[in-house]
Amino acid sequence: MRHSFVAIAGALALSACATVENTGDTVIGTAKVDLRVSTAPAPDRVYEPRSSVVVPDTHTIGDHIYPYEGIGWENEIIGYRLYLDERAVTDIFGKRLPGIILDKIDYRSKYHDLADWGLDVQHVGPSMGVGGLGLYRGDSLERFGKVGQLSADVLKETGAEVSFKITHRDVPLTNNNTGQVEATYSLKSGSPLTWVNVKSTLRNATLASGLVKSPDNKRFRNSNQVKKGEWRYIATWGDKLSDVKDGLGTVLFYRDGDARLMPSVNETFPIRFNTPNPTYAFAGVWVQGPMGITNEESFIAWVDSQQEELNK
Repeated sequence: MRHSFVAIAGALALSACATVENTGDTVIGTAKVDLRVSTAPAPDRVYEPRSSVVVPDTHTIGDHIYPYEGIGWENEIIGYRLYLDERAVTDIFGKRLPGIILDKIDYRSKYHDLADWGLDVQHVGPSMGVGGLGLYRGDSLERFGKVGQLSADVLKETGAEVSFKITHRDVPLTNNNTGQVEATYSLKSGSPLTWVNVKSTLRNATLASGLVKSPDNKRFRNSNQVKKGEWRYIATWGDKLSDVKDGLGTVLFYRDGDARLMPSVNETFPIRFNTPNPTYAFAGVWVQGPMGITNEESFIAWVDSQQEELNK
């Protein structure tokens, strides 16, 4: 079983280097960032692409100034979004078809319902989502919150690898202090892994990330021994975890020594970063997606193969 999923990982890596092929609405071998803003009032909202946005202080959850509440990014395997509001955590769009789709949907698309292309496949609730950034304010795990300024900048909109930057300015911390966090997200064609490179002015052990904790999933840790600086992971799998009650796996890779596991809280399996400038990666894998992963065993085999490749 393990060898078969190493082969899958190799095939996906090859596809990342493939020439982009466009067959109608189906784009194979490419990825895309989708950042759009409303330019017309409800109910006839029109969304236009932007290369950067500063989230206005007046923005509230559900006011639909963004088509699906934030910035999205995708490739032929999976899609994600990051809420551009006080939540500022990440969610998963499961994909059944390889075409670029996020730039065609908005809140009127009923993306919580299963469609030919897929759906918003994960329930985030009060959690950190899949690999979302949060903060420990003292001993309390929290999201960034509404205070401070949030902005998004598209660095590479489309291609074999895409990227964007999220900036949190004037982040309120403990003892009336503030800080700044810049997180650059990147995604390559051929892999579900989103990489996050963080630069911040925060103290050690302030930043956090994690995965959703649910009654329908369980957490795994890498079973092999790793040296300091090598990649390790936490992962979750649930046979009925997705919003259509089928299998969904998530994983978060981080370097040994860069973070430590913390007690679960706020529907999150958290890690607390020891460094103010971590680099980490996360992924969601849905059973209806194109990777051929259909159960816990095959998902963990794939995760193990990714860890092995990262530590070569």
